[in-house]
Amino acid sequence: MKPTIILLPLFALLCACRPAPAPTDAVQPASAEPAAAAPVEAAAPASVTDANGVPAFKVYVNLSDRARERLAMPPDTIIVAASYFGDPTPQALAQANQAGHIELGRSQVDLRTAGLATFDGSAVEPAKLSLLQGPPQVNVNVYSGRRSSADNLLDCDFFQDTLAVAAASQINLYCKLITETP
Repeated sequence: MKPTIILLPLFALLCACRPAPAPTDAVQPASAEPAAAAPVEAAAPASVTDANGVPAFKVYVNLSDRARERLAMPPDTIIVAASYFGDPTPQALAQANQAGHIELGRSQVDLRTAGLATFDGSAVEPAKLSLLQGPPQVNVNVYSGRRSSADNLLDCDFFQDTLAVAAASQINLYCKLITETP
């Protein structure tokens, strides 16, 4: 007798290895939380997912002293942007963007200073998950809000990996002023 292979939707696979959220866990829309004095090291955030099974993740933005001072006078903001994407199945190649990926959605959080940005995954278009070969991924970039200058003021780390990796622990990104870069 041949073994039977059962294929599950991709979003179900994302949830299969994670415990279900406690009944008191609530999914929050992408939002900014107040800045802390130092990044909060989370062993593993609560396994919160949106209705499509897309995991939530958190990004802590750290600023150099000079960047913190510059963004305060005149006031500017910090934008934490998450772009969701994945590799197309052979049948979905025609729908891929110029980089060869299926775009799943985009979300951003505006912070007033260093701090925590939370993304709940609701920006992911559920119908596009079936177009992926492999797990969905996320790219996180940080830049200034361009309220006090027409140009970006920040030189920041970035993050790119699978959503499962992003949700496994808090992402910590460091920013300094572009003028601090040699």
